[in-house]
Amino acid sequence: MRNHHGFQDLPAELRRLNLRLVGAARFGRPMPPRRKNPTLPGYEDVVDQPLYDSFTVQQGANFPTVTTLFQSPIGANGKTLAQTNMTLNGQLPAPQRAYILSYRIFVRNDAVPADLMLFGVNASHSWMIGTKPYWQGPSFLLSAGTGMIVTAAAQVGTAPAGSAPLFTTSQGVPDQRSVYALTQPYILEQGETFNWTVRAETAFALTANTANPAGTGLTIYIVLDTQLYRGVQ
Repeated sequence: MRNHHGFQDLPAELRRLNLRLVGAARFGRPMPPRRKNPTLPGYEDVVDQPLYDSFTVQQGANFPTVTTLFQSPIGANGKTLAQTNMTLNGQLPAPQRAYILSYRIFVRNDAVPADLMLFGVNASHSWMIGTKPYWQGPSFLLSAGTGMIVTAAAQVGTAPAGSAPLFTTSQGVPDQRSVYALTQPYILEQGETFNWTVRAETAFALTANTANPAGTGLTIYIVLDTQLYRGVQ
C-alpha cells in the first residue's frame, strides 16, 4: 500500500515512534518547527524558597484533634498564595527537589495570650516524609523567626467601659535567625510524599469573642525553609 506521495506506508513500529516520511512535495524544503522539551536536561537553578501551609481555628471553637498540612494546593479549599505555596497534594512537582534547612511556626500576632499558651503546650507536631517521622515535638519548641511588633500605643479620649489592654503575641523572637535550624539538611526529592500533622494531645477550646480580652482565634503557619532546586527552562 502506498500513500499519496507515492511512498510505501511506514511499518507500525515506526509509526509508534512518531516518524514520518517526507513526501515529494516537501523534499528540499524546511520542515515546520517541532515542539521542544521546555526543560534543559542536566541543569538546575536554585533559589531560597520556603514551603508553607496554614490553617485557621475560629474563636470559641475546639482545637481540631488532627490537622494535616501540605495536602491542599493553591485553589483547593479556597486556599491562595497567602495561605500556601503548594501546587500538588503532598509532593513537589517535577522537576523540583528541596534541601530542607529549618522549621518554623508562625501564629498570627493577634492571638490572645491564653490561646497561644494552650497551643504551645497541648499541641504536638509530626513532620513526615513518606511514612517516616523526621521531627516530632510540642509547639513551644518551634519559633516563628518573623512577625509584627507593636512598639507604641496611646489612648485618645476616654476609654469605654470594659475595655481590654492592647497586646500582641509572638511565637518566639521575630528575627529570621530565630528558627529551628537543622544540623544536616533533609533532601526532599520530587515525587516523595510528605506532610505535617498538628495534633491536640490534650483537648482545648479557644477563647470566645465574648471574653475580655476577646478571642480572635488562631491562624497557624508551618514553614519549611528550603533551598529549592528547579529544572532550567
